[in-house]
Amino acid sequence: MLDQITKWMVRNELPLHDGVAVLPGFFSIVHAANRGGAFSLSRRRARDRPSAVLLRRGRGGGQSFLVYFVRQVPTEQRVLLFALAAVLGGALGNLIDRALFGQVTDFLLVYYHGWTWPAFNVARPFISIGVTILVAHSIFGREADQAHAA
Repeated sequence: MLDQITKWMVRNELPLHDGVAVLPGFFSIVHAANRGGAFSLSRRRARDRPSAVLLRRGRGGGQSFLVYFVRQVPTEQRVLLFALAAVLGGALGNLIDRALFGQVTDFLLVYYHGWTWPAFNVARPFISIGVTILVAHSIFGREADQAHAA
């Protein structure tokens, strides 16, 4: 919900490709349209692919996550549940944008001197944190489970 509210605010308050420096030389709020994948990394190919392909991929990934979420994760593993919810919520926020607008609204821009990170939205940190927790759990969580079982 936070993702959709912030995107709505940006779409209504800032013209496309415009921005406002929040911390000059480091951070700005911008209005960018991402027709590609994560961080606009596949935007060149996105012109050749309809948004429907990205929507199908997103829906399929979301369904897989939901099945795992419901069937595999014990309710006492709250950190893992948070990680799955963060990834699913972030993906759903961007999927809503693709379904409604054919693109994702990005607006957080971090830069320093000549270095610029691609613009992103509220969903991206949730997805990134969730995936990091899931990867850490897949590496270290199983070792801990095996140690407890021994």
